[in-house]
Amino acid sequence: MLSLADGIDDIYVYKNEKYQLDLSFDNVLRVIELTENNQLTNDFRVNLAVDVLFENVMPWNPYDEDNPFSNIEEKSIVLLDIFENYIVKDNDEGIQCDIDGNPMPSATNEDGEEPAYYSLTQDSDYIFASFLQDYNIDLIDVRGKLHWYKFRALFESLRDDTAIKSIMSIRQAELPSGKGTEKERDALIKLKNHYKLKD
Repeated sequence: MLSLADGIDDIYVYKNEKYQLDLSFDNVLRVIELTENNQLTNDFRVNLAVDVLFENVMPWNPYDEDNPFSNIEEKSIVLLDIFENYIVKDNDEGIQCDIDGNPMPSATNEDGEEPAYYSLTQDSDYIFASFLQDYNIDLIDVRGKLHWYKFRALFESLRDDTAIKSIMSIRQAELPSGKGTEKERDALIKLKNHYKLKD
């Protein structure tokens, strides 16, 4: 959550030392995409994610191909901590990703978690178009500048008529039932299939 009074603090403290994180929205999305890539080994994903998130200096030496498991357990713990306390912190109802980068549901019900209605990676075209439509922000032009928390706040506040919010609404819509709703039902099924997220 953004604090208008305190601003944004991207300092990570590890063993009493302070390190600057790079939490620009594109950097966070890069880490999410990286962690979703199952073609890479776990040690490589953890090492690269840590290299990307720490701006200049990190608690360990940069990734060494000859010794990929160096400090891997510590790096994994730190990466999980950054996800929990920086990337998804104070964000129970908005954009969330687990440590594997999978989009988390935006709400839950008594039976458990509801399916995710958007993906930060699969829906990137629609998110780009929505930011341009609603805020006149070209997300390509603000890479490295727009902070993750600002991106998240803007995403959550997009108007309902923007591309991504319209698609999310289609994905969440219940199919009509009853006599005389066959055409409406068929049309909605086609839209749901068209905008269906990959597993």
